[in-house]
Amino acid sequence: MKETPVLYLSYTDLSPSIENIYIDETHQKIIAVLRRQFLDWSQFFDKYGSEFSLGFFVSTKKGTEQLTIFGPSVSRKMKVVDFSIFLPDEIKDLNHYLDLVFEGIGVVLARFKVDENEILKMKNECKKELNLI
Repeated sequence: MKETPVLYLSYTDLSPSIENIYIDETHQKIIAVLRRQFLDWSQFFDKYGSEFSLGFFVSTKKGTEQLTIFGPSVSRKMKVVDFSIFLPDEIKDLNHYLDLVFEGIGVVLARFKVDENEILKMKNECKKELNLI
């Protein structure tokens, strides 16, 4: 039986003194807008195969001064491709948080030729659902 690929979003706090305070408020909104588009990202599936899932780990770690993206980490056995997005220590507010998360997602999706306007549209959808625009 063929597995249906899924897009997932996970969080890690790698320093005890830093906590991502926006997870509860944003997780469902971000994942929903990404999942609506995921199956259309054909270059991802062309590269990895039609059964592969895509994961984003949004991470916080003390001493991170700028947005940093690591990956991909690929498991052929589990059929997953993961990327880590390390957020900078200084996040001003919810709006800034979403800008950073979608900037990181955008860097990854650019590798798969996802149009910049599509990424902006997803970010704005998310912000609209959170009453930020």
